[in-house]
Amino acid sequence: MTRQQIHDSFADRILTKSTYDFIVVGAGSAGAIVACRLANKYGNNILLLEAGGAQDAVLTDIPGMFVYSSKDSSRFWHYVNQPQPEVGQAFFNRQVTESMGRVLGGGSTMNRMIYNRGNHKYYDSIVSDFGANGWSYAEVLPYFKLSENNTDPNVSSVYHGRNGPVGVSSPDIIDPMLLAWQKAIIEQGFPIVDINGRTQYGTNNSKGWSETIYSQLILRNVKHMPRFKYSIRVVCDQGPMAYGVEMTMGYKHYTIEAKQEVIVSAGTYGSAHLLQLSGIGPRELLNTVGVGPVWADLPVGQHLQNHIGFAIPMLIVNASAVLPAPQLNVQQMYQALFGQHTGPLASQNIAYLLFNSSVNSDWTYPDIMNEVTLVTQHGLGSVNGAPIGEQRKSEWDSYFEHLSYNNFLEVSPVLLRPKSVGSVWINTTDPYALPVINNNYLKHPDDRRALLDAISYAYYVIEETSVRQYAYVNPQPMPGCRYCPTGPVWQCQSYHN
Repeated sequence: MTRQQIHDSFADRILTKSTYDFIVVGAGSAGAIVACRLANKYGNNILLLEAGGAQDAVLTDIPGMFVYSSKDSSRFWHYVNQPQPEVGQAFFNRQVTESMGRVLGGGSTMNRMIYNRGNHKYYDSIVSDFGANGWSYAEVLPYFKLSENNTDPNVSSVYHGRNGPVGVSSPDIIDPMLLAWQKAIIEQGFPIVDINGRTQYGTNNSKGWSETIYSQLILRNVKHMPRFKYSIRVVCDQGPMAYGVEMTMGYKHYTIEAKQEVIVSAGTYGSAHLLQLSGIGPRELLNTVGVGPVWADLPVGQHLQNHIGFAIPMLIVNASAVLPAPQLNVQQMYQALFGQHTGPLASQNIAYLLFNSSVNSDWTYPDIMNEVTLVTQHGLGSVNGAPIGEQRKSEWDSYFEHLSYNNFLEVSPVLLRPKSVGSVWINTTDPYALPVINNNYLKHPDDRRALLDAISYAYYVIEETSVRQYAYVNPQPMPGCRYCPTGPVWQCQSYHN
């Protein structure tokens, strides 16, 4: 079978019975592994449900094709935030859009194949703040290692596995521009670190290739994985105890029962949506919408916290300072897929700097990150596809056109530990309607301050270090920031992104 036929064979499985031992809703990063572990332990009477289709053997399997796969709208859920008063002025009605993977593998299929577990203290906080015993970093690390097959001989075996099904490697080709950026960062006193190792405070280049969590290796033991159109709700009894799910597949409606458990792993927004439709969530909200009975009055969909980022395009002074853009030819595609994951298409050139803002004194738990990505001319779709609505359309067209004839670095300050709290809720019992999302981006004043610290430092590196001999900030101001009454232009820009 070809690579694509293997992908299709997973997605095209049909429902063969009405009762299973376990039902897992969502075949994303978590759901796929949960289903696999259950199958390994309890046998293959596991049902894994996924609304999306198969991976693409080229678009989603090759990291260098990310900018093309990101334009494939059929593989995404397209969520829209409520109007955001603190950000999003560049979006229509200030409604920031978000895309989440709707495909086998979920976000792990549609991202840049970057292997990043997160900070140790995040896992420890799950135990200390929420009482979820068993989720400390020391307790979950063995499972990370069990799943990982890291081929980099320089990483520590204390933190990395060598024999798991998920392949991870370091890039064999790093663009000179990213090396120049990293050199400037090191000159400022930051160490080179393994962000999945002992500490995250410092800089590194991305891990170039990590197999998507969904793969033939992960799911080879999960025999029952039909594609459904929508999971309508989890079905509960008088307990309350979930005993199955209702779903549609094709034009038919099904109720599937689970002898043991129903596991909801449909993503941050999708899981809250499904549980609320099932009568699990805030009673007052569910009664208002008309969901009944309410099986459990729980704060499902509340306490939402999400990262927010910002983009600074840097035009490159000398085109010879970057490697030639990857070519979509047979040789480079073969290297990426079959040649031990090598060549220009086998990685996304990204460098990271994780550090602390002025509102965070814990150096073991950075709260901001600067992500630096090389954008070559073949990847301009990732910019031109920005969902900016119709506001200032001619200005935005001019802004992007100025970039379209150049290779450039995109420096993206990101807030890692937001304090602003939002929510996800339903406003109808229609399972086909997307939930109402309000991230409340930058509502907490510390979030604005931390993000501005990240932006300020990015500008410092660009304008005051050795990087300035290689690149400069796009001189054309972002629409709406030509005249900025609130202070530095980057402060104004943070309201628009």
